[in-house]
Amino acid sequence: MKGTRLSKTNEEVKKPRTGYEWKNGASICLCATASILFLNILLTIIAASRAQRSSRSFEAETIFEGNCTKAKRWSTGFHILINVLGTILLGASNYCMQCLSAPSRKDVDRVHAHGKWLDIGTPSVANLRVMSWVQITIWCLLVLTSLPFHVLYNAAIFSALSSNAYGVVAVSPDGPIVSINSTTSACYEDLVGKDVGKVQAMYQGKELEFLSKEDCIKTYGAAFLSNRRTLLLVTNHSSISSPGLFVGVGSPPTSVDDNQNPFDWMCTGPDTDIYGDFGSGTSQCLQTALLKHVNDWSVTAEPFSRNDIVVAGTDFAFTGQNYSDLLYSSLPRSTRADIMDLGAFLESPFHTVDDTLGFIQSRSWQTQLFESQLNVYMSDSVCATHSRKLSVSPPQYYSVDHCLSEKVEEHCQVMYSPAICLLVILCNAVKVICIMFTIRLRRKELLFTVGDAISSFIKYPDRTTLGRSWVDQKNAKSVFAKPRPMKSRTLPPRRRWYNAVGRRRWALSVTWCIVCLVCGAAVTTFAYIGVGEYLPNTSIYTVWSLGFSEARPETMLRYLGTYNLLAMALLSNAPQVILSSLYYLINSILTCMLASAEYTSYSVRRQYLRVSWPEGQQRSTYFLSLPYRFSIPTMAISAILHWLLSESIFYVRVYQYDTAGTLDETRTISTCGMSPIAMIFTLSFAGLALVITFGLALKRFPTQMPLAGNCSLAISAACHPPLGDEDAALKPLMWGEIVISGASEKQGEVIYREDVREESAEGGRPEEEVLRDNLVELEERSLLPLVEGEGVSIFHCCFTSREVGVPHPMRLYV
Repeated sequence: MKGTRLSKTNEEVKKPRTGYEWKNGASICLCATASILFLNILLTIIAASRAQRSSRSFEAETIFEGNCTKAKRWSTGFHILINVLGTILLGASNYCMQCLSAPSRKDVDRVHAHGKWLDIGTPSVANLRVMSWVQITIWCLLVLTSLPFHVLYNAAIFSALSSNAYGVVAVSPDGPIVSINSTTSACYEDLVGKDVGKVQAMYQGKELEFLSKEDCIKTYGAAFLSNRRTLLLVTNHSSISSPGLFVGVGSPPTSVDDNQNPFDWMCTGPDTDIYGDFGSGTSQCLQTALLKHVNDWSVTAEPFSRNDIVVAGTDFAFTGQNYSDLLYSSLPRSTRADIMDLGAFLESPFHTVDDTLGFIQSRSWQTQLFESQLNVYMSDSVCATHSRKLSVSPPQYYSVDHCLSEKVEEHCQVMYSPAICLLVILCNAVKVICIMFTIRLRRKELLFTVGDAISSFIKYPDRTTLGRSWVDQKNAKSVFAKPRPMKSRTLPPRRRWYNAVGRRRWALSVTWCIVCLVCGAAVTTFAYIGVGEYLPNTSIYTVWSLGFSEARPETMLRYLGTYNLLAMALLSNAPQVILSSLYYLINSILTCMLASAEYTSYSVRRQYLRVSWPEGQQRSTYFLSLPYRFSIPTMAISAILHWLLSESIFYVRVYQYDTAGTLDETRTISTCGMSPIAMIFTLSFAGLALVITFGLALKRFPTQMPLAGNCSLAISAACHPPLGDEDAALKPLMWGEIVISGASEKQGEVIYREDVREESAEGGRPEEEVLRDNLVELEERSLLPLVEGEGVSIFHCCFTSREVGVPHPMRLYV
């Protein structure tokens, strides 16, 4: 069957190629990279000028503080800008890396002369061996300076949440009344954060917002409360005296390693089991259970001051309710251990002074003279504690009718990290310098794609592959390992797409995919089990309720040893680098398979070459290296996976304020959060994408055309056109069988580039002039070897603009 012939066009080549066209793209990359450098410097200067100076200045500084919704929008907008700039910057860097690793025709000829080959059309570390030390240095610097953009760029600007502690007071329908003694007033202000007179004024001035019980539970049953503070629970108990009863403190400033429910005061009613699980050692007051039993919602409360036993020493004083505050003090370790033992005894509210003295005398203490320095007495002015260890027996329960809530300004922040910004600017500047040096390199005729190689080899055939038209990437090494007589090869069977990819690339890619999936499954299991310890159950519905990238105490990583911003940024973004490497490997596999699919398509239909810089009616290469029906879904899948991964492991920063509205910087939360449901989606989506990729690898190629893949030798072997096929690279090409008959002596002659160079050097004339003078003689000459005798028919397969036939399975070819 003959291939369909396309009509020849009369369009002339607009401008002769210089061989340096790749520098145009590199110059655009230089402009883009320099512009981004300028923008990064400008944004950093603006951020520094707006920064609110603090003790954490070099790690992170605040550039906005206020409304949380506005802070989130600013942060999201900056992250979109950062991702756009990062994508452009990494794309420019990758293009220049390809310019450095793409072999020139001169490189290919030199390597072929030694029976070796280079990779064409795909990034390859193997091509480094033909690079100069300058190219290798620039290439390595471009790789190294890309890492901070993968790992740290997103952490240059981030948002921080705020969490307000709030005092909860149970009051009668008449509200708080000011007439109280000084001891109760002091305890009230210490626990609620405001003096009772101010609360009374807010109550009378209608400054407190009315909330139904349902709204109260939904509003204050939050992990981090940013826009409210003091809460009054209005009950129907008129017996509650002034200034009300202390219920508890919600969302107190805590360390990330602490396991304290921020609203456990809600679940102190008579039937605590219906509100959550309190028997596992973790306080699990559940908002959903509270809403289910909202009509029966009751809480316990106690007076703000009470009688209690006080133990006073030389440098300390404590009760059974507040001794734990001394366990983290600067007291000697032995003293703190003794205080812990004695405080545990005093926790019970039913001991007397005599009981306490008897306990002290009966024990052997670690601290010398510990017993002698203690003074034990009963005090009538001991304040209740934040820890809600009630001294009232039996507990008194008060049903809630509605709530009165204090609204306050939010303190969410948008922050930037000067350290990360400076590192990004430094790496950006290095990239600009590297691209400038890349442009200065005098490298001509770079072969970026398989189409570029075909065009070059057809214009200037390679003598090392003469007569080896059935060489493919699999047997190229064995054929050219050492000199041997030229042999014809029998027609191979049709191959599958996976045959277009080398074994090493498959082994590396499959191994890395398995490692990533196994590690991802292990991390997901760890996150699922870890989060499950703080949940009532581990059903998929409960885990789903945690959401994607939602900062909650249950999802935060604890006991990490360090919570430094840089360390957390590396931890949260390191998976992104792993995903990028996985994408690179899979993309390289797709590139090899699809390039081979297009390569073999020339054996089915006649078409123009697809090259980097078209001449005549040659087609341009795809912008994203892959056909759009593959590149667009591939990029979409990559973007979705990166987004899912960012929702799976994310950075969390929370600034905590006490009941008086004072920032407690010692309790700032800086850690990473995990979303098990987002991890499950990430793994599932990644697994599906890999299954589709490996499914494509099982497709068969349309013909038995030898697979060149990215092997320069195999591509060269298929590019020896017949006699008189001039300017074939500019015409529609097809690969197939041609018949050479009546071979003559003239068919053994050909003008090679090496001969042109030698004649040019000997005669002192430019290579272009020597080549032009000798092109006339090529019309009647063939690139096939001399065949003895007249009228001998030779079957040969190659790319040609002439008519071709389909290779026969039982025929031999040269």
